[in-house]
Amino acid sequence: MTVRIKGTDTVLVGTKEVLYGVAEVAGINEDGSIEYAGSTEIDWDSQVPVQAEGKKIWVTEDDQEVVLSRDEIETVE
Repeated sequence: MTVRIKGTDTVLVGTKEVLYGVAEVAGINEDGSIEYAGSTEIDWDSQVPVQAEGKKIWVTEDDQEVVLSRDEIETVE
């Protein structure tokens, strides 16, 4: 199945999401900035879609972000 903007050929690959994680720290630099170790433990249970104007932000196959309500989206076989 393919999800797209209703009445167009624009394919939607997913929604923009936010989630929490714990980034592993290697140390603190002299200027106070954090030196990251390169890995982050993600809390997948915290994942929620980003919204604007009360609608979800969707991402198209060419990496464009679009704000759409459910009635502006269709699923095609």
